[in-house]
Amino acid sequence: MVKVAVLACLVGWVGAVEQIHLSYGDDPTTMTVSWSTSSPAPSTVKYNIFGAVQVSTATGSSERFSETMNATIAKECSVKTPLKCPEALICPDCVTEYLHTATLGPLVSGAQYQYQIDGSSLNYTFRAKNTSHEFGGFTFAVFGDMGASLTNPQGRVAPSVALLTAEAERGTIDGVLHVGDFGYDLWEQGGRVGD
Repeated sequence: MVKVAVLACLVGWVGAVEQIHLSYGDDPTTMTVSWSTSSPAPSTVKYNIFGAVQVSTATGSSERFSETMNATIAKECSVKTPLKCPEALICPDCVTEYLHTATLGPLVSGAQYQYQIDGSSLNYTFRAKNTSHEFGGFTFAVFGDMGASLTNPQGRVAPSVALLTAEAERGTIDGVLHVGDFGYDLWEQGGRVGD
């Protein structure tokens, strides 16, 4: 039941916390939450079993990511190799983000949890990995390389995003397995395209 966080990742919103992703790791009693912010922020997540009073806190880490080359300028250079174009390496308006991760656990097998990332007022849910022998497995939607923006200039959502959102809302999928191309041409315009 990763669907709520998956929806947040797909459709996005305006705010300090964005690009939320959940992942199971090698330890079946944990869930890793990853997200980005546009400025330094705590890497803290509060979580609890859905409906329970007791709240746990996981503190993770973050690292600064900065696009250091402006390919738009590099294309205008007479030199064909962008690295040999010194003006392309000067990028005062390039994107800088902070990438955060925090691992939640130990979690109860199969329990539904709610969580909130520090800096966001939104609550999300996920289901801990079910380790019982009776568990029948997950249902995932698999997609990648949509070949389109999440929204077009008129604000309409890309067809594949609308379909994935509808499936998640109906509860027919437990999660989305994205096989690549989260963003396109991230080095164009100082990292603003595809971000």
